Amino acid sequence: MESYFYKKSKYYYEMFLNKKPVKKVCAIIKNGGKFLVLVKNGKCMNVGGSVDGGETNLQAVKREVLEEANAVIKDAKYLTKTYYSVDWEFEGEKFKSLRVEYFYLCSLENDNINIKGLEGEFDDDVVLEWHTVEELEKLKLNKFELDLVKRIK
Repeated sequence: MESYFYKKSKYYYEMFLNKKPVKKVCAIIKNGGKFLVLVKNGKCMNVGGSVDGGETNLQAVKREVLEEANAVIKDAKYLTKTYYSVDWEFEGEKFKSLRVEYFYLCSLENDNINIKGLEGEFDDDVVLEWHTVEELEKLKLNKFELDLVKRIK
């Protein structure tokens, strides 16, 4: 059986061969003055992932929050999108995986969260935590996402 990472890498490579960007979504989850992020080894990232075939971006962001945080989105507001590339490798072939990522400001139905993730998606040392903007800076949230979070009132 193919691992989660293998399937993901194969999909990225197929998109590269077809000269298409991989569609991604990112949930910026806010509650009061804090934001929910995944934390590992002193670094953090927002909840999100790839848009599956046949899904809308909104459906994808809701699914990703459910998969990664075991939480249900109450409200999601589209914020912006960005284009970028990531160095990737599949079966020894190195390539630039093009991405287009759509960002949503989200609130949750409840605060009962726990890290779930798909089988093989997260290591055991990944945790979900609420942090202020200042704490996100120390946790090295990527610059684009940090700038976006800073603009959210």
